[in-house]
Amino acid sequence: MPCLIRDHNKALREFIQKHEPDAIDRNAEMTLVDKAYADGMDRYAQEYHDLADPVWEEHYLHAGRG
Repeated sequence: MPCLIRDHNKALREFIQKHEPDAIDRNAEMTLVDKAYADGMDRYAQEYHDLADPVWEEHYLHAGRG
């Protein structure tokens, strides 16, 4: 199951920007403004999708078809 924080961090950042929740602590607050962190999470998400999407499609979306 995809994780909003790890796998869809850009969508999470957009949600946070729209709804402006309070960060739970200083570290959480810093991740909201750290561009290098956001860029790294976006790279991670893309690399994960490149690896996981074919498996997800084969084993979950198209399982049993054939």
